[in-house]
Amino acid sequence: MYQVRLPIFEGPFDLLLHLIKKEELNIYDIPVAKITRQYLEYLSLMEALDLEIASEFLVIAAMLLSIKSRMLLPKHQIEGEDEVEEDPRLELAKKLIEYKKYKEAADKLEQRFSFYQQIYTHSYKLEMQETDLVECDLFELLKALQKILKKKDGKMEILISNISLEEKMEYLQKLLANEEKILFLDLFKETRNKMEVVITFLALLELIRLKKIYVQQQKLFSEIWIFRQ
Repeated sequence: MYQVRLPIFEGPFDLLLHLIKKEELNIYDIPVAKITRQYLEYLSLMEALDLEIASEFLVIAAMLLSIKSRMLLPKHQIEGEDEVEEDPRLELAKKLIEYKKYKEAADKLEQRFSFYQQIYTHSYKLEMQETDLVECDLFELLKALQKILKKKDGKMEILISNISLEEKMEYLQKLLANEEKILFLDLFKETRNKMEVVITFLALLELIRLKKIYVQQQKLFSEIWIFRQ
């Protein structure tokens, strides 16, 4: 397996907020068992792809498992009092809300900076602005890859791919030299085995890290498009 060492685009709280938003959940009433399962699925996929998982992802995983265990225990009522124990999810909810505030503030600053940058950029960039595309994060890419692997499961040859990461990166760049944009799903139409799917995905991540390409979508969970930088 080719190991791609790149900074994880987002942190563990971003992943949790991503899952909460995807499922349209209330932060104060998180179904811990469901969210924990999905969170661990993402970590397993990242590990299988040899992506470097920061220690804070594992810390939050341990926190989720601890909360899940506490939720399974019967609620203990304090003797002689009407109050029951505090909801074990409350501490996590507070941290998520606090993090969300900082993230939204940072996003606003980044949008303002991007706006002033684009005033002096080429007209092509201004045209892209009008399409109302939004940045696509690592978790969206992982989810899209997961769907592709499930869809192709059993339909691909079980072979070791002889295509290198560098060759696949060069291939993707050649595609984008001739196309304005490429649909993420189209990258995997001709892949014959799971190893080739994984190498294609890692090549995509490496090109994003090198700022050769960028990925966007019209809205969260919609089709993902790839553009040359």
